[in-house]
Amino acid sequence: MDIIHPVREIENDMSFRGLSIALLLVGVLHAGAQQYVTNTYTPVADTYVRNQPGTENNNYGTLDYIYLYTYSEARDYYGYVRFDISDLPAGTPIIYASLTFTKVGNAERNDGLTTSRFRVLGLLDVVGNTPQDWGETWLTWNNKGSEYVSENTYATDRVVDFDGTAGEEYVSGTEVGSIARISGVNLVNFLNSRLSSDSYRGLVTFIVDMPTAEGGRGYGLASKENLDEAARPTLLIAYVPEPSVVVLGLGVGLVALAMARRQR
Repeated sequence: MDIIHPVREIENDMSFRGLSIALLLVGVLHAGAQQYVTNTYTPVADTYVRNQPGTENNNYGTLDYIYLYTYSEARDYYGYVRFDISDLPAGTPIIYASLTFTKVGNAERNDGLTTSRFRVLGLLDVVGNTPQDWGETWLTWNNKGSEYVSENTYATDRVVDFDGTAGEEYVSGTEVGSIARISGVNLVNFLNSRLSSDSYRGLVTFIVDMPTAEGGRGYGLASKENLDEAARPTLLIAYVPEPSVVVLGLGVGLVALAMARRQR
């Protein structure tokens, strides 16, 4: 007489189903990690402003570097950098982004680049701020917007601060040629908001600054005019064109992890 083991058959069937589901999830995750596109943008405008007496009306948009310098409230220089990502359709889900700068040696000072001397903020599109379409050759200390409050301080309702979040800020070294980079969910959210905005859609302005007051310290970052194309600022964006909800939801983490590792 044959002996039937129904419980064992059920267990085997459940194991098979579990394996099938696991393989399906692996496939979906793989699809989520593969079905993304990357675009790399360079600035359409960049400059810096300085409040050293006698320079408040000067424009520096044609220089090949962005000079960051801090001394006191009487001397504070910081940069504006704008990208145009309007080629991406409205509603395109950005799933990873990084903004990279390179230190150059031809600024007035050449002090070491460190995480404590590097900060990036996103300029919000609100009344009173420097407009998103500011002119590279006319922006100065005296005609900038209300986002700046005092030395190293910006109005929290006018900017998004990307500084200081663990794992989202990276500096490769202190010397010329070193890179400084930000990435992370706050940057992604900011870019998505600019891409879906009804006002100046796709125009994205970043403020680059030294976050602490140091007596007469400064350094330069390459601008879009720099002869070394590899040193110019870059904004890398990864997005999923026409994603399914499942693929987008499961693939975002893998893409972000893969992109972050690739850039190190």
